[in-house]
Amino acid sequence: MIGKYKIIGVCLSRIQEEDRLNCIKPLNEFACAHGYRLLIFNAFEDLYLQDNINQIGEGAVFQLIQYEMLDALILFGETIKKQEIRDMIQENCRRYQVPLLCIDLYMKGAVNFSFNYANTFEALCRHVIKDHHAKRIFMMAGLQENRFSQERVQA
Repeated sequence: MIGKYKIIGVCLSRIQEEDRLNCIKPLNEFACAHGYRLLIFNAFEDLYLQDNINQIGEGAVFQLIQYEMLDALILFGETIKKQEIRDMIQENCRRYQVPLLCIDLYMKGAVNFSFNYANTFEALCRHVIKDHHAKRIFMMAGLQENRFSQERVQA
């Protein structure tokens, strides 16, 4: 808590991307309307490359979190690809007894939220086939091990 406001930490990467901004903006509006403030920790890159000196520097922002001033922390888990950083955030939340909410990535001990991307992709495919009468469709699902890619293939 800072002054009269409860503080929600938000950890993510690439906040500059439209889909992320479309989540953060209404989250901030809702938080402010209910007496909370967001404290955002963002890396410009997704931290996928393991030993890249730039990404090591980018990931350091998550070491600056002062958990003792947080009332909760929201982790956009799929946006931060480096497991060690996600584990560090989760461990610090546990240590400081900060409730952890994780979006789009299951983490044991956290309150987990996930969006249903499969239904959206299925609706898109139906539209292309029914409304546009597509007969030959080429699909690139994404990374093979990625949960969202697998959902798209199943849809």
